[in-house]
Amino acid sequence: MPPPRKQGKKNETFRAKLVRAARKQVIATILSLWNLVVRAWREIENAVESIIAQTYFYYWSWKGEIKQGIRYSSLIILIVSGASPIFEVSLGFSGEDWVAKGIEATEQSFSWTLLFLLAAGYTVFHNLEELKKPGHEYRFVKLLRRIMHHSHGAGGISTLSGAEMLNICYQAFKHSGISHVCISSKENNELVVRNGHVFPEDEWLKEYYALRLKEKEGIAGRVWDDNKIWYVPRLFWPTGNRAIRLPLCVSEFHLKTMPFPHAVKFKFEYDDEVDLEKDSTGSQLVEEDPEYGCVDMNHPFGKPTGVNLPFRAFLSVPLNTRNAKMGVLNIDFSRVDSLGKPEIEMALIFACAIAEELEATKELTGTPFPSKTPESQSATAGSPVASKSVL
Repeated sequence: MPPPRKQGKKNETFRAKLVRAARKQVIATILSLWNLVVRAWREIENAVESIIAQTYFYYWSWKGEIKQGIRYSSLIILIVSGASPIFEVSLGFSGEDWVAKGIEATEQSFSWTLLFLLAAGYTVFHNLEELKKPGHEYRFVKLLRRIMHHSHGAGGISTLSGAEMLNICYQAFKHSGISHVCISSKENNELVVRNGHVFPEDEWLKEYYALRLKEKEGIAGRVWDDNKIWYVPRLFWPTGNRAIRLPLCVSEFHLKTMPFPHAVKFKFEYDDEVDLEKDSTGSQLVEEDPEYGCVDMNHPFGKPTGVNLPFRAFLSVPLNTRNAKMGVLNIDFSRVDSLGKPEIEMALIFACAIAEELEATKELTGTPFPSKTPESQSATAGSPVASKSVL
């Protein structure tokens, strides 16, 4: 007769095993449901971000036309509001009381009062914005002429240094809230910012000098690769900061904003390629489809995400001539979406002028960024020279 089995603590009854299996099944089901909720939430977030980005760029493409339409509408509302009392008095004297009463009722309606206040407010806002940039078109032409005036100055080399050229570009976009302007050039298969090619020189200078990009890496690397203009109007939405500090809250509590790693692209056309019959302005910019998710938001300037950036928007323009690539002109801005198509084309004109100077310098010295001064370059040629260094 076999001995009876020992009932130890490690042995489980059938009921205990069943309860344990059911518990595992419930936990697995809850985790599966949670993963589905998280996945669905992420899909909703991605869909909302995609809708916001597409709507934003659709607005940006028609921003000039929309603002012009609002200006005209505001002007019409103000004119009608000012002219309606005159019509009312005139029709009252002519005996057309029913028309005068209709105009009077319209003036006293809430909707018309609201339209009048909105029109007046927008007109005041528009004029205040225009006061911030008085004569900026004339200033732009004057600064561009300064670059062209010094071109091919002494011995065929520009008498302006790299810092002076960047300073001129900085002054041209000062009304747009410019933060920095720099030149990225090719060195050992990398795009680097050389010494003296950043303006102004502040606490972020070392970060610009340490930035090294491969071809097709970053916005500047992509500009170097495809020879197109890339404009990132903002890095975060709805504000330009990583987070929003809510009022009446402790300082440690912030509401995170949505990253906006997207860019507008423009194709450049030379003067002889512009069809003036289709575009009477002679614009050299052809807007292309936006590029979504092209900005690396994790480590800008090699810094972690929590570190503040010295800019909220930036523009990269190729420094190209018809014959060669000279580099990339990068302009950072402290305000979000401070540029429109006219300002971007102004930056393109500056980039073309700088690129022409670099190409002329390269033809005479063998490099667009010579280490020698104009004195030493032209001493062998026996020609007079300027006293300032070149790029």
